[in-house]
Amino acid sequence: MQTAGRGSRLVAVAVVTLAAAAGCDNGKERVARPQYDPQTVDPWLVEVSSDLAVQNAVIRQHTLYPYHFVEYGAVLNELGERNLAILIEHYRRHPGPVNVRRGDASDSLYADRVATVRQALQDAGVDVEQVAVADRLPGGDGLPGEQVIRVSRAPQGAGAVPPLAPLGLSIEGLQQ
Repeated sequence: MQTAGRGSRLVAVAVVTLAAAAGCDNGKERVARPQYDPQTVDPWLVEVSSDLAVQNAVIRQHTLYPYHFVEYGAVLNELGERNLAILIEHYRRHPGPVNVRRGDASDSLYADRVATVRQALQDAGVDVEQVAVADRLPGGDGLPGEQVIRVSRAPQGAGAVPPLAPLGLSIEGLQQ
């Protein structure tokens, strides 16, 4: 019986000690727990996902247009530098083509723009022997002109079936 009384006293002393310690000020400033602030976090998430979407689009398109250069010059503007930086980062590991659209640039100006792009790639450590720089459409060669003309001259109106065969497409099974 004496053991049970001693155990009760130990429990009581432990409870009183813990209660006293919990109320003590140890002189240290308490650090507030970070709170979720939707006004800060949500825009950050939108910006990050938007940045990733832009990067993926630039890589998929892999094209620099005349508006990526200073007007009438071979120097990249801020947008051109940003897009080329995205391509450089990707092409260090996965070389691919870079399209530099000629627009209405003279032969000399176009050659200087291509040289600017090739030099930037090389300076950044991209193997320029693995990167084709040419005046091509974004994302590939696109649709051949004769197929575009056929589609644009197709009969219009209700019941008209566009000429999809030249495109390798069919609507069989889609008509009811």
